[in-house]
Amino acid sequence: TMRKYINLILVLAIAGTVISSILLFQHYFPETDIGFLSCSNGMINRCVALSSSPYSTIMNIPVASFGILLYLLIAFMTLIADYAKGAYYILIPGATFILISFALISNLILGIIMIYTGHFCTLCISTYIINIAILILLVFYFKNHTKKEDVLTSIKNFFPPQSSDKKAFSALAFISVFFLSFAILTGSNIVKTRSGQDPLFEEKISSLVNDFYKEDPLTYDFPKSTLVLGPDNATLKIHVFSDFLCSACYKFYNHEKFLISKYKNKIQIIYYHYPLDAKCNPYMEGTLYDNSCIASQAIAEAAAKGFFKEYLYFHFADYRYISQNYSKEKALAILESAAKKYNIDSETQRNFKEALDSKNFNKEINDHIEAAEKLKIESTPTIFIAGRKIEGVPPRAFLDQVIEIELEP
Repeated sequence: TMRKYINLILVLAIAGTVISSILLFQHYFPETDIGFLSCSNGMINRCVALSSSPYSTIMNIPVASFGILLYLLIAFMTLIADYAKGAYYILIPGATFILISFALISNLILGIIMIYTGHFCTLCISTYIINIAILILLVFYFKNHTKKEDVLTSIKNFFPPQSSDKKAFSALAFISVFFLSFAILTGSNIVKTRSGQDPLFEEKISSLVNDFYKEDPLTYDFPKSTLVLGPDNATLKIHVFSDFLCSACYKFYNHEKFLISKYKNKIQIIYYHYPLDAKCNPYMEGTLYDNSCIASQAIAEAAAKGFFKEYLYFHFADYRYISQNYSKEKALAILESAAKKYNIDSETQRNFKEALDSKNFNKEINDHIEAAEKLKIESTPTIFIAGRKIEGVPPRAFLDQVIEIELEP
């Protein structure tokens, strides 16, 4: 029976390690799509929003790193208790009880922060549930299998450690805690460096930002667009000319998910069509992305029917599948996925299909292409922030820093 509690705590500690590792990865690579585990809801990912906030680190170390350390320590101590038995069956669960109690106090503080920021991260909440479950198991363990006097006797006989086996255990425990901490913090720094968040990279970003602000802002009345992400009352509006089959535009979309999650209602991203397809773009000498005119038509019709955001999400979610040999059939498959997820009614779906089959090209696409020609746009994405032009996909950290500057009071 005692073994049952030990095994359950071990399983929970392993689960906590896995979830904390995902949170750490997401902290440094927020643009990475890791499916349902990223706890995303369309464009908004609350875990990313929380992990990019000032509350996600302690002494510049991600909170997730401390979570990994906690669960590995619990797993390590649980294995020792199971192997050594005897007094260790009382001492180690006691130490685990103290660790998990401190963890739950931290969880309470972090929970208050989630309520304050409005970012309810399901992955974070799952670690809180794991901690509560471990605490409950420990309470039942002590209640059903130990007596108060046994606990006091075990502590009295162990401290200070006098026998060789107790001294060996104490030394091993100290060394293990030290090396586990060292390994996790070192690993965290390696991931940080791989993500580009190192001093040299930050210096490069600062240089790019300085160069960006040396350019004079452009004064231009952008044409009307129905391709809008974010509220109309957003403080900062970002204009993006895009080909919806362009690989660089897909990369920028992944940056967008991070930016929209982090800045929530403070920014608005306005898309403009610029298909790199000579079939509908008279300013293209040749076609770079075959059938990107159809992709633009599908996106435009989704926006006209009121589900641009939902359609765009599934369009880019299936990008690796649709980027080769795009067709109307693939556009309709995306519609089907969006309709299931967001309950798009059958009449709206039928109108979308009829518009896609029609030979009448959406006028908004032509307006955007003409605007792009006046702005001398030749590549996608081309981004305008505060009137300043960016060609191609800049580093996410650059966009983040520029937005921070533009949102300053």
